[in-house]
Amino acid sequence: MPASRSKSAKKQSPLELAKEEAGKKQEQIDELTDELDQLRAQLNERLSEVDRLRRKLHTILPEILSHRDREKFPLEPVDDPIDIDAEYIREMVYMLVDDLYIRNDRRSMVEQRLEDLETRVTQQSLNYQKIVKKNLACMNGIEEALEAKSTPELQRILKRLKQDLILDKPMGQLVEDSALHNTRSLSHTKSSHTLDIIKEMEETPFPLTKPLRKQCGETHIRYLYPEIRKALCNELSLEKYTGGDWRMLAQRIGVSTETIQFWRRLNMKNPMEQVLTYWKDSKGATVRMLHRHLKHPQINALVPAKLISDFYAVD
Repeated sequence: MPASRSKSAKKQSPLELAKEEAGKKQEQIDELTDELDQLRAQLNERLSEVDRLRRKLHTILPEILSHRDREKFPLEPVDDPIDIDAEYIREMVYMLVDDLYIRNDRRSMVEQRLEDLETRVTQQSLNYQKIVKKNLACMNGIEEALEAKSTPELQRILKRLKQDLILDKPMGQLVEDSALHNTRSLSHTKSSHTLDIIKEMEETPFPLTKPLRKQCGETHIRYLYPEIRKALCNELSLEKYTGGDWRMLAQRIGVSTETIQFWRRLNMKNPMEQVLTYWKDSKGATVRMLHRHLKHPQINALVPAKLISDFYAVD
């Protein structure tokens, strides 16, 4: 028993201690070498990134310098644009961004002006067509009046001529006096029409899904999706206190005030459909123009405008 204790308690020799210590040092050296290799790899990555950014700067800085205001930002010739002071470039970029915002604002104003001019041109074109139609109706009416053989026939011709000239109704579609002066006899009141439209909008889900490819914005309103047409009519047939409904759209496309008032007296259930029917004979009645009218501040019908932009390339 004492002999085994002496063997287990035997101390290591100095050589063994030195070898053990050398092994530990070698492990530390290996770890440091690995860390050094990792740092070198990271350094190479950073150097590559710096070189890539430098090449980008060599491409971008000459473009920025060429668009600067030379009076506000004078610059001495330099061999390398990267040597230019960073604060100088920063101020220059801020100035260019401000100028870009100003140009965009001006462009928006020009586009708004163009839209208003297009609307006015459309209105003037429709007004011209109405004047031509009225002129023709007047000439035909005068010829028929001159050929009248009795007083009742003359009165009938003159009444129809008055209708053509005032109400913008075509020849041959004589409106009865009861429709013009006795609107109380109509079966539906305006309030009941409004409730019917609201109920229909709430109960009828929109059946279409957004297409992968939008239709052309120059599509004529004759070929507007029936579902979109119905949703549009339901929305704009409701009269708003702001006036941004079918009445304003009718006014913007050139319908006379007398005709709009006449349509209101008829107390139609869907007056927006009447507006679209009136407008469909115009070549300029495109989905794009309809979308612009809907987004105009006078109407501001954003829901149907968004619906149209989902299916037609109007933006």
